[in-house]
Amino acid sequence: MSDEESSFTVFRAYLLRREFTWFDIFLWVIANPLASGLLYYSVSATGSPGFYGGVVPYAFLLAGLMFIPIVLSFMITASSLPRSASPYILVSRTFGALPGFLSIALYLFLSGGLLTIGFLAYSSTGILSDGFIMSGYITNNSYLTTLGESLKSVLFTVIIAFIMITFLFVATIFGRRVIKILLYVSVAVSLVLYIAILVSLYPFSSRVFINNWNTLFNDSYGKIISIAQYGGVVNGVVVNALKPVSEWNATLALLGVAVYAYLGLENASFIAGEVKDPVNSYLKGYITGFTTLISLYTVTPVIITLIAGYDFLSAYSYLYHYYPGVLEIIMGTNTPPSPSLVTIISVYTDNTYTSLIFTAVAYLFYFNTMLTIWNSGIRILLALSQDHLMPRFLARISHRTGVPHYSNLFIYVLSTLILLSTIFIKSNLQLELSFLKMINLGYSIFLVFIGLSLISVPLFSEKLYNRFTYRSRGLLYIVGYTSSTIGFGLALTVGANTSPTDILVTTSLFGAILLLFIAVTIYMKHRGVRYEEVFSRIPPM
Repeated sequence: MSDEESSFTVFRAYLLRREFTWFDIFLWVIANPLASGLLYYSVSATGSPGFYGGVVPYAFLLAGLMFIPIVLSFMITASSLPRSASPYILVSRTFGALPGFLSIALYLFLSGGLLTIGFLAYSSTGILSDGFIMSGYITNNSYLTTLGESLKSVLFTVIIAFIMITFLFVATIFGRRVIKILLYVSVAVSLVLYIAILVSLYPFSSRVFINNWNTLFNDSYGKIISIAQYGGVVNGVVVNALKPVSEWNATLALLGVAVYAYLGLENASFIAGEVKDPVNSYLKGYITGFTTLISLYTVTPVIITLIAGYDFLSAYSYLYHYYPGVLEIIMGTNTPPSPSLVTIISVYTDNTYTSLIFTAVAYLFYFNTMLTIWNSGIRILLALSQDHLMPRFLARISHRTGVPHYSNLFIYVLSTLILLSTIFIKSNLQLELSFLKMINLGYSIFLVFIGLSLISVPLFSEKLYNRFTYRSRGLLYIVGYTSSTIGFGLALTVGANTSPTDILVTTSLFGAILLLFIAVTIYMKHRGVRYEEVFSRIPPM
């Protein structure tokens, strides 16, 4: 047996020990989407022109309802094809090698896959910064405030982000058991603490928040609302008023933001090859996880609005993003904290320990997103390598730990490069917007392929259809149609107001992905790989 065949044999045995339960799926479903959407969007979204006047809980609820068919599509796929990277297996066995590769490669390299780890690691330090700054203000501790301000510097941000990426790399080396422990700590424990802190805020008194804010920040609560709503001149700076729009139009605008808070629900389907009783586990895990997610996204902005007030949340976010210098003058501080849950809850509780605990919880929400992306990425690389669509060394497995070390190393190197690139991306607003548009476009195309595959299977692939646990042609048509239509709509949204930078960046990366496919398949064909045989069967793992 060759080393290559031996490697796959080891990993096949590794996967056949199905250890993930429905509760793990529940945690995985929550972990991936739950980060900036909850911690920032729920607080700051109405502070932009065109969004002020909208109802944030309605937007998150409507976005969640839109994602029901998408959740069903991945739940059906994972339970019917319980293999690593099951969505890729579905598309590639329905349409062939090139569509299958493009769908998953666009997701992996152009969307919510590996491209986001370094970016999230860089962005997540902002939560730590706000937590330390607020704790310093509460206790009048200059050391904590200075620490928080230091974390806003590029140098410290990169150092902390690199430490986090390195930790993920090392943790993955030790295998699935360590990953499960980290998943439980970063999701289950954090979720319990998060809910406990929200409940402890009852009776959600706005008077408490206003008094605490005015004590900490120069009696600025009313001034912030006034200057944002009516405009004016502050130290020679002209502030344009934040004008409300109709509730319907503003809520629809917020819906466009809220939709992206649910991206990541597909991630749990990539570990299908390691799940016990896939049918029941994915049914229970996805339903409970998705329901919890919608509840958190809907209830949180209601509580925060009761505490801080709708007009204040909108006004503070508006001044923070558009007139930061004015905000500094009004508040009497050089470092106003960002409009986030950490800031609002820290002010309301006026307690250093609560502030630091909630900061840790918020940071762990970013961590578990990176953790699930990392480990799902490994499964995708292995599935592609097994099908001879990626270099075969990515499938070499450590006989001691059962971990694909080259795939793990590949993700580590790529994430580090993205982290370093993020310094440049964050320094240029247009480039950052192009980067985010590119991520959303890759996800949208991936979603279209999944939906089209579910429509096609009962029509053109009876053999594959017979493997489905939910053998209802009508269900597959409806779910597939809705998912692909939503994906297409998201792609059109991304394409609106496209700049030359957007086109250049996205086209260049798409071209690179296509060249990778051509180079690998030509090489593999020369080595005797018969792709028609590879894609005529379902892989055993």
